[in-house]
Amino acid sequence: MVDEKKEEIKIEEPEKTLPQKIDEIHTLLLPKDDGKKKKKVKEFKIPAKGKVSKSKAAKGFVTIIKIEENRNIAFEKQKLDMEVTQTKDGIYHASDGREVLFYKGKPLILQPSWTQNPFHPFDKTNNVYGQKPILARMQSSVYTGEKKKGGFGGIVWILAIVVGGYLLAHYVLKIF
Repeated sequence: MVDEKKEEIKIEEPEKTLPQKIDEIHTLLLPKDDGKKKKKVKEFKIPAKGKVSKSKAAKGFVTIIKIEENRNIAFEKQKLDMEVTQTKDGIYHASDGREVLFYKGKPLILQPSWTQNPFHPFDKTNNVYGQKPILARMQSSVYTGEKKKGGFGGIVWILAIVVGGYLLAHYVLKIF
């Protein structure tokens, strides 16, 4: 008998090239999809107290982003009347319309609290054009007091009508 040796056949894999090695490393480094949902980045939305609807925008309302001295911002919805807006803290600010920006088709004004005029991204000069419109708006909104709604004269007329009706019913119609 012939002494037969079992030969093991070894299949050697050819060496990987450099691009193949890089591809293999790259696939190992990629995050695996474990069935988890990816977090979506939420888009910016204007808060409800500063949001202007289409009908309000047609009536002259604008969203005001008020930038305060301490770098906080507040959203307001105010009417642009006679080129002037009055913020909730009672300060008047002038705008000639060049500063009105649009976000999703709605008017928006960036208003620093330390200036009378809104921020204009293309105009680098310091304008003080807002004095006359602000003064005109302040003079038009002056409270002149309560108007009388009748007073003593109204009471006399009511009393005269009641007495006249009684006399008419008593003497002419003889109801009482």
